[in-house]
Amino acid sequence: GPVKLSNIIPTTHEFAQYLGEKKVKKRIVKPSDKFRFNFDWENSEDTSRDVNPLYNNPHEAALLFGRGLRAGIDRKEQKKQAAVYEKELLTKMKTSSGTKETYYY
Repeated sequence: GPVKLSNIIPTTHEFAQYLGEKKVKKRIVKPSDKFRFNFDWENSEDTSRDVNPLYNNPHEAALLFGRGLRAGIDRKEQKKQAAVYEKELLTKMKTSSGTKETYYY
């Protein structure tokens, strides 16, 4: 039968193999490396603050409406801050409701 040209001319792979070039092996990814997550990233890569403006102003919780205390923080300082917060809250409530402070002597 007729001789095909593809049977006579060697392919690139066959030619490279004939010249003794090494075949580039694919890197096999181990399952343990495949599912490993890198938890370290640069601050420039952090997009959470850009997406949601809620994270820019975190809420400071007032425990028990300013009467509760947090562990590990100076109690006197917390009580001072709670008193200031409670006074501001009361004055804000009074001004919004239209009541005036009256003092009886």
